Amino acid sequence: YFIWFRSFQAQTQGAVQDEASGALGTQIQVLNITNDKTDYYIVLRNAMTNDVNVTGASIGGETATYEPSGAAASIPKTTSKTFKITGVEAPTRGTTRTFTITYTINSSPATTGALVHTYTDA
Repeated sequence: YFIWFRSFQAQTQGAVQDEASGALGTQIQVLNITNDKTDYYIVLRNAMTNDVNVTGASIGGETATYEPSGAAASIPKTTSKTFKITGVEAPTRGTTRTFTITYTINSSPATTGALVHTYTDA
């Protein structure tokens, strides 16, 4: 019984995750995130059929700087790009932070979106 229940539970959880990814959208994905002593490096993947432009970044609600910015912050459809994000506080091993990345989808009409990702400093 226990093995059957765990198998059922795993299948149900997988189905819910599959549904949620479609409902929540996987437009912009975090492929990787790392940090050094001063900055964070986030690899973002654009899984959409339109180009997107990153328009802002924050860590824990505090505005952060990001590079590249402006026109260089464009991520063409189905490609990825690495961004360097500098927050108000330097990374501290073991500290969990919430990143919010805002972007504009180059569609007609243009729309906006936001990606929220949690990371624990290494």
